[in-house]
Amino acid sequence: MRGGEHADRETSGRSRGRRRDPPCSRGRDPRGAQPAGWVRRRRGGARRGGRGRRALPPLRCARSLLARLWRSGVPPRGRRSHRRADRRRALGAGGAAVLSTPPSDRVARPANPRLSVVIACYKDGLAIPHMYDRLKKTLAALPVEPEIIFVNDGSPDDSEEILHQLAARDTQVVAVTHTRNFGSQAAFTSGMQVCTGDMVVLMDGDLQDPPEVIPQFFEKWREGYDVVYGVRVRREATWFLQIAYKLFYRVFRALSYIDVPRDAGDFSLMDRVVIDAVNSMGERDRFLRGLRAWVGFRQIGVPYVRPERMFGVTTNSLRKNIAWARKGISSFSFVPLDFIFYLALGVTALSGVMLLAYLTLYVIKGAPTGFMTLLTLVLVLGGLQFLCLAVIGDYVARVIEEVKQRPHYLVKSVLNDPRTSSAVPARTRPAEGAPAGRLRESGTR
Repeated sequence: MRGGEHADRETSGRSRGRRRDPPCSRGRDPRGAQPAGWVRRRRGGARRGGRGRRALPPLRCARSLLARLWRSGVPPRGRRSHRRADRRRALGAGGAAVLSTPPSDRVARPANPRLSVVIACYKDGLAIPHMYDRLKKTLAALPVEPEIIFVNDGSPDDSEEILHQLAARDTQVVAVTHTRNFGSQAAFTSGMQVCTGDMVVLMDGDLQDPPEVIPQFFEKWREGYDVVYGVRVRREATWFLQIAYKLFYRVFRALSYIDVPRDAGDFSLMDRVVIDAVNSMGERDRFLRGLRAWVGFRQIGVPYVRPERMFGVTTNSLRKNIAWARKGISSFSFVPLDFIFYLALGVTALSGVMLLAYLTLYVIKGAPTGFMTLLTLVLVLGGLQFLCLAVIGDYVARVIEEVKQRPHYLVKSVLNDPRTSSAVPARTRPAEGAPAGRLRESGTR
């Protein structure tokens, strides 16, 4: 009886030894220090049993294990770390952000939505009362719950006092004040972090973005569009600025790796899901009209005529406009770097041809003359090198700006902060942990 049992054990052991897929999931062989899937050898180097199976490489063992786990429906290491699994579900495949509210679930628009209007103000003290009156009149004709957010981006005039008076008189007015001037993109970002609406409209405070266009934006939002941007069919400016702006938008569209609409500025309406997507980005040096196109969603343009500035003079000089164009191109295009690469190849090939020509002339006619020609070539090549260094330096400077991890802006005060109001529905409140700085925040008035 015992001999039969022993024979059965040996037979079953040999049958298990002839299996094609070794039990790789057990890690190490319990008989010794050899990895699972490899036949243990004797000290003399011979295999046990004489006719043992061939050893499988570790990579094949890993593939076999993954294949069995895939067929069984159990993801690898899925039960060992719930925290990592939750993070993978939050980020999605490849570390991509997953929206908490899919756009398809928001096609059915609410009957009485909350509309937030963010106005970036800088030296617009005279225009703020007119903007307020025109906004109140426009929003009163829409079936919305209005929320007007003025962002005083360190304006040196009396904008702060005017906004304080408006906020004390009207609880629907939110007054955000920055510690200094951080730029229009930071002002819009600050307002988007504060707003609680189902949709948000971005406007400049100089009345060049007419509030009377907002109803057209709203109708397109009702139709299911998540982004509605204004397209400037004509702007009341000098012929030089008109040509320069049109040229910039066409060059930017040609160089960018995203589909950026032509003649579309920051004046736009964005759904809450788009605002949450933009707010979740940690990018410091922002170009919002490019980010708005980058996030995707359903987008459409509404044509309008951009009037001149009603009060004062524009704060955008030629130098600032050139810096603005460089910022947009370097943020959403790698064509300048590609141009440097191909330029370097062309200059190298040209240098080789010139070297061969020089050696040929030297052999045939002796040392060739033409000192001014050589000097001109040296100066041209030196200028190209400086140009290439300037382009590379622009990209490096933006990388350094991102690495610093400074906040987008610093908030001095917020009057009538909607985030502290219990009347605001939880679904419209912005997410916490916004990448912004706050020094002091006043209470709700």
